[in-house]
Amino acid sequence: MQSHEQRVAEEYFELTKKAKALYMFLAGKTFETLDLDEQELLKMQYYSMMVYSGILQKRIAKFSS
Repeated sequence: MQSHEQRVAEEYFELTKKAKALYMFLAGKTFETLDLDEQELLKMQYYSMMVYSGILQKRIAKFSS
């Protein structure tokens, strides 16, 4: 794996960890105590992370083709 490919894979791994942590927060009780604007921003953040994750997955898949 080339160095830039390794960086993309590491970025995907780190993003996956952060997205999982955010998902767990969204499903928890603390999330419900936040004001609705903050809740919406966090949901948007999670959605954006998932989109970015999908892009990284597609890039990684192309490395082996």
